[in-house]
Amino acid sequence: VSVGGSPAGTINVMEITNGKLIMAGNFSNIGSSTGNTSFPNIAAFDGSNFNDIGNGIPVTVTTLENFNGRLYAAGYFVNGTDTFGIASYDSTSTSWINHLGSWGVTPNFERMYFCDLHAHSNLRMIVGGWFDYTPILGVAGTNLASMGTSHYFQGEAVTDSTINKLAFMNGEWFMGGYFTNISGSTFNYVASSPLNGPGSGIDDNKSETGLSLYPNPTSNSVYIFDSQSQDKISIIQVYDLKGRQVLELTETSVIDVEALEAGTYSTLMIRKSGEVEMKKFVKM
Repeated sequence: VSVGGSPAGTINVMEITNGKLIMAGNFSNIGSSTGNTSFPNIAAFDGSNFNDIGNGIPVTVTTLENFNGRLYAAGYFVNGTDTFGIASYDSTSTSWINHLGSWGVTPNFERMYFCDLHAHSNLRMIVGGWFDYTPILGVAGTNLASMGTSHYFQGEAVTDSTINKLAFMNGEWFMGGYFTNISGSTFNYVASSPLNGPGSGIDDNKSETGLSLYPNPTSNSVYIFDSQSQDKISIIQVYDLKGRQVLELTETSVIDVEALEAGTYSTLMIRKSGEVEMKKFVKM
């Protein structure tokens, strides 16, 4: 059965957003004579017709994901004036918001191809592909990264080649692709990483924002020291090493951990602005 008319090109990915089927790929337009789109590579199907999503995307889209109340699309760089890395769309807007290496920017690196996006709740989204964001951020990072609600990419050099697909199961991230080496160890095309592993953006020892947890280790309570006086922490979530959420608190500077089992825990702290901070503590 024909769906609203044929695309002038190919469909790479589909995603349900706000009750509509989003189709994206490499096409100039899609739809019937009563529902043709004006902009390329991405469109929304409402059950009868296709409609534009903002002003479209100038190059091929490889993956879509709903994250933190927005639709995200990712693809690859073509050249310095018509490039596309990751962009998000708010249904109240009429255009896409560009993120790291967006079109119109001339990046100083050789490769940028995003293959998969995978959201973990509304706190962060894992990004896989074939890319190097060191020249833009000044932080080493290739092929696997974590995108938060405000600060975009964090991570480290991980695989020696492309990550094609990502999945989350039982507290671990699974990745598959063309890689055979991860941080110096041999892996053949598939591997897993705990929630707080590579690409998580966790820094155990320092805080560039003046945020820290003490005492650490602790047996009953953890106190949050935050040097920022304006953008306060509004939500606190604590995860165990299997990625399971064990606590959630609001607007407090003290975490009662007495009931938790001994072990290492990751603490996500969300500021009122939406920025996400992450720290670890050890329960004795």
